[in-house]
Amino acid sequence: MTEHIGEEFQERTKYVRETMRPMELDFAKKPETFKRYPDAETVELPLPMDVPPMELWRALAERRSKRKYSGGSMTLMQLSQLMWASQGVTARKGEYLLRAAPSAGALYPVETYVVINNVTASPSPAKEEAAPPSPLPSPPAGGRGGEEETTSPSPFPSPSEGRGGEEETTSPSPFPSPSEGRGDEETDGNASGKGEFDWPAEETANDANRVPPGVYHYDVQNHRLECVKTGDFSRDVASAALDQVMCVNANVVFLWTAVFERSKWKYGQRAYRYVYLDAGHIAAHVALAAVALGLGSCQIAALFDDECNRIVGVDGTRESTIYMTSVGNVRT
Repeated sequence: MTEHIGEEFQERTKYVRETMRPMELDFAKKPETFKRYPDAETVELPLPMDVPPMELWRALAERRSKRKYSGGSMTLMQLSQLMWASQGVTARKGEYLLRAAPSAGALYPVETYVVINNVTASPSPAKEEAAPPSPLPSPPAGGRGGEEETTSPSPFPSPSEGRGGEEETTSPSPFPSPSEGRGDEETDGNASGKGEFDWPAEETANDANRVPPGVYHYDVQNHRLECVKTGDFSRDVASAALDQVMCVNANVVFLWTAVFERSKWKYGQRAYRYVYLDAGHIAAHVALAAVALGLGSCQIAALFDDECNRIVGVDGTRESTIYMTSVGNVRT
């Protein structure tokens, strides 16, 4: 790895008032917003609940990185809530489908994959039939789309409102402050998440009532999963996460990839800043949703990029894995 490349990137992607120029966007070259697996078998997800099971402030106070999972099965309803919290559609605004997590320029460069280890397809209310949203046409020239349409017009590209992250350190809170680090949040666990593969076999869901283990892609438009490949990938994903055994014991492991060109089309090299911020917003939503559902999660940035890319089947250049999260029933 090139020495000081981080500092160089930070310096060379700064916005400087004196050197900024208005940007002309070529909407004919705007990349597709949605990734599709048209020939894949699908798993229909139950409609997400619209009544929160826990107050937001309590979820914020109780969120911790959890690395020890019991092996008890997760329901498809719980997985549906997690998927929706990550990038689910919350509203339509003109030609845009707005999502639960913010994205710079409403460009949504991040794709959500999930490795399913142990999820029960328990009965749930029938999903209402509705015409799926049509693919979004290219917006008219000058359109800002998404959250940004409500801000003042500007000739310069600007990221979506509120990048988050600073708030925890700038204002006092009645709640105990969560640790910045990944290793000291769970006081009774191995900080690295490494250890023996100890998922209790007797707790595994009955195969006849189980979502087939495998790698799935989240179809945002239709709120369903597209099967990329089936099989037990629990040890593969644990190995790709620097041998963190919690990925074996977790019910599911999220892998987020970035389609970089979606953001570069508008923001150039500065897009890489926004892509990682977008992934952080999404992972934070999943972490809070997990708490509200009585589950635990752990966010993972320590990963072997190309091993993760092989698991989900992306090239590592135009699209690459940038973040992960394990989710499961917490061992008490």
